[in-house]
Amino acid sequence: KNDFNFTDVDSDELAKIMITSLETVGDLKLNGANVVQNQEIDSSQIDLLTYTPLASQSGNNYDNFQFDVNDGTEYSSISYTMTINVQSTTGISAINPTRALYNTYPNPVKEILTIEIKKNHASSIKLELLNLLGETIIVEHSNAKDIHYMDLSGIAKGTYILKLSHQRSSIIKKIIVE
Repeated sequence: KNDFNFTDVDSDELAKIMITSLETVGDLKLNGANVVQNQEIDSSQIDLLTYTPLASQSGNNYDNFQFDVNDGTEYSSISYTMTINVQSTTGISAINPTRALYNTYPNPVKEILTIEIKKNHASSIKLELLNLLGETIIVEHSNAKDIHYMDLSGIAKGTYILKLSHQRSSIIKKIIVE
């Protein structure tokens, strides 16, 4: 859900998406099954959506697909494009690079979000909390292998995006504040 940002004039949350054009190079799947054109995906299942590139291939603008967003009432009047950048990886972390690099808990969170950075980095890691409009709510930095605590006690309840950036790469995760 965190990659499918949209602006709604009524401030409604994302209810579902519809895949309006498919990927051309790799495999787009929902919970292990191939996604088909015009397939609707409920917001509760978006985290089960995965993309797998062809073996041993990588690159910026590697592939893309288009989708419409729905706020529970109607679909957007325009389609959005999801551009897929594939980084080359080696070793076991290629199986699940997000879990290999960091862990967040609890999620949903009430006050303090713990961000466990599992790999040493030579430079600072930028931690950003964004709302679903893509607006920055919190920006913090963490160095090296660390456990970082982000105070969310003053944040309104809702769905947010946690973005961890290091050099030219970013990892994002959906965070729910209760």
